Amino acid sequence: MNNIDIVTVNFEGVEDVVSLIKSVKSNFEGLNLVVIDNNSSQNIYNQLVLQLNEEFNNKKFNFNQLIYLEHSNGKFRTISKATNSKNENNNLIIIRNDSNCGFSCANNIGIEYLIHNSSNEFYWLLNNDLILNNDTLDNLNIELISLDSSVGIIGTKMLYLKNNHKTNIVLSFGGRKKSRLVNLGKVDGKGLKNNNDSSYELNGYVNGGSMIVKKDLYLKIGELPNEYFLDLEDVEYSLRAMKNKYKLYYLNKVIVYHKEGGTFNIAEKRSIKSFFRRYYAFRNEILIVNNYFNSIEKLMYYIILLPLKFIFFILRIIYFNDTHKIKRIKLIVKAILDGFLKRTGKTIDPKKWINQFRNYNEK
Repeated sequence: MNNIDIVTVNFEGVEDVVSLIKSVKSNFEGLNLVVIDNNSSQNIYNQLVLQLNEEFNNKKFNFNQLIYLEHSNGKFRTISKATNSKNENNNLIIIRNDSNCGFSCANNIGIEYLIHNSSNEFYWLLNNDLILNNDTLDNLNIELISLDSSVGIIGTKMLYLKNNHKTNIVLSFGGRKKSRLVNLGKVDGKGLKNNNDSSYELNGYVNGGSMIVKKDLYLKIGELPNEYFLDLEDVEYSLRAMKNKYKLYYLNKVIVYHKEGGTFNIAEKRSIKSFFRRYYAFRNEILIVNNYFNSIEKLMYYIILLPLKFIFFILRIIYFNDTHKIKRIKLIVKAILDGFLKRTGKTIDPKKWINQFRNYNEK
């Protein structure tokens, strides 16, 4: 019997999220897959709907019902429902959000819908650029049966998908086994070859790209942190779970594939989106240090680690051969100041920031 629902967030995408939906297969019934469209442009959203309808009508999905809803001012409104003759009792739910409220907020909207419309006990939060093996979901259902009741968040193995080929190169062994102040948010196993490793308890954090959240935990400790908007939400939520006596766990037999090369190339490192995310990573890291680390760790962070990180990124920005060095430096300075001043939420607008760099040649 299926005991899992899936939530994924989409913004300005079509092909990735459709590929993810196609890869979700199960021999069990009772699965709900919720896609939160985080206020993509109307043109992109129309393309998404067109392709979803076509794939659904051609029975390319493992779902017998396709439901469209709108979410506005905290309320859901059903737009349409379609069914086909497939035997599976599984639902594909598309929720168009009225604003881009961030990654955590969008996932919270999906979970809120499921709390009131599903009896399943686990919410699997997946990045929309992942794909699953045919047996992934069934393996996960089996693994969850034997888990200790104190486990609240579960991570899975993540491997790279390169040029649509599944590789044996690891992106993440579920997150981080031990908590480390240095390189907060980094994951274990990146770049290693996959092996027959075992499942184990994590004492750091679970990678939010493939994070399974127990319903009981969610109802007890609350939502994912809306105030983070983007980046390190998984770290904060994992730390909050452990603070509330829940365990984190890594399942080695549950594998997902991420559409990305084994290493980042220089063009990716220079991209606008990279620096936009860097702002939130800097700011949110400071929020986490203030909320979850002890006095000695805070002192080490502010005296040694943060200055070194700042210097490193200034040098990195100076190295770039483009005309936006000053704007990039100002963005990092703003991130640090906003972290100190506890300014949370969407403190910079993604579209506005990217438009400032509209002449930038992002490869």
